[in-house]
Order: sequence, then structure tokens, then C-alpha cells
Amino acid sequence: MKQALSSAEASKLKTLKKYTLLCVEDDIDTLLELTSFFGRYFAQAYPAVNATDAWEQFCKHSQAVVFCDIVMSGGSGIELAKKIKQMSPETIIVFLSGKTDPDTLIETILIKPLDFIPKPIKFSRLIEMLTKIADELSFEPIALKDKIAIDFKAMQIVTDQKTIDITAKEAKLLKLLCDNQGHTVEYETIQKIVWGGEEMSESSLKSLLYRIRSKLGKEKIKTLSGVGIRLEI
Repeated sequence: MKQALSSAEASKLKTLKKYTLLCVEDDIDTLLELTSFFGRYFAQAYPAVNATDAWEQFCKHSQAVVFCDIVMSGGSGIELAKKIKQMSPETIIVFLSGKTDPDTLIETILIKPLDFIPKPIKFSRLIEMLTKIADELSFEPIALKDKIAIDFKAMQIVTDQKTIDITAKEAKLLKLLCDNQGHTVEYETIQKIVWGGEEMSESSLKSLLYRIRSKLGKEKIKTLSGVGIRLEI
């Protein structure tokens, strides 16, 4: 399972290092190979050889992502996924299986997994899936200091005193700054990510920063003239 990643893919996959993953597969060789692969990208990849072991692991560690086989001992992967979703609706489920008949696919769809990867598994498909997972996880609320959190799904800044709505462009800039917390984000990067490569005038950036500072706090965003912007929380 070796393939060169583009710089965009590599950058996106770095965000997975904040999360843990559970891999459930009854074929030991495949399980070891997958766990080793996932371990390169996640903070930790936990292996489970059957549904019983997987449930115990999930109850103990509450992994953010679960890659799950369907046909195995100790119970089906579909039933396992149902239990996981009941306990933790936000957990991302991806099925791995050679069983692709219509009835099975309908059963899996009802659980609302992120996706279904048919066997035999291709490396390129896994990389594609990991970037999709990184995108999905990027919308999770980010907790900052001073009892401040940013909920990108609800498009809100949440403090211990109030909740403030933010616009899509405000959310894009805040997400970019949060992902690079402690580092200065250059103006060129801001134009590319927040403005989608379109022209970013000085006045439009100043207006955006003014709105964010009024909601987040003036001292939280520092501008370095001629260089870029940094989040200081």
C-alpha cells in the first residue's frame, strides 16, 4: 500500500492525527495491514478481530472513526454499527465488505455510514476515503481557551455567556486560523482558501476582520502588516 500523496492530500490528512480509529476485520493479515496503514494518519488505530472485541474497544476508547467489516464472528458489522451509532451518533462509520448484494447495501444505508468500500480494498480508495473523513471531521466544534468554542456546523461562536452567529466567510477564515493556531497565516493563503482564489481587496479583508473581532474579541486576532494574520487564543 504505497502511493505518493499530493501536497493538498498530505496537508488535509495531517488533521486526522487528532483522532483515533477502530478497524474491525476478521482476516488477521488484512487487519494487521489496515491497522498499520491507518496508524500512519491517526493518533492511534485500534484493531478488533470480531464484533465482540470491537464493542469492548469502542466502549473503552470511543474512537471517532470506525472502519467495519460486515460478516464476522461475534455478531454482524451492521449490528455493531447500530450499537455504536446509538451510543455515539457523531461517530463516523465506513463499511468494508465483499458482500455487496442489494439487501446488504440497503441495511447499511439505514445506518447512515459515511461510505461503503467493497473488497478487495484498493489503496487509492482508502486515501480518497481518508480525505473525505478529514473533511467531515473538520466541521466538528473547536474548543479554544477562555471558554470559547466555534461550532462550524451551527455556524456559531459559543461562549459561557452567549451564542453568536457567524457567516460562511467568517467561518472559513476562523477555520483556517484554528487549523494553524499559533502560526501566522499568510495573506496569499487567506485569499486562496477564504476568497476561493478571487481578488481579495484590503477593504474587504479589513471588513471581515472587523466583524470577526467584534464577535470573538479584538485581542484574539493579530494582524502582522505585510505578512498575515494569527489567532491568539
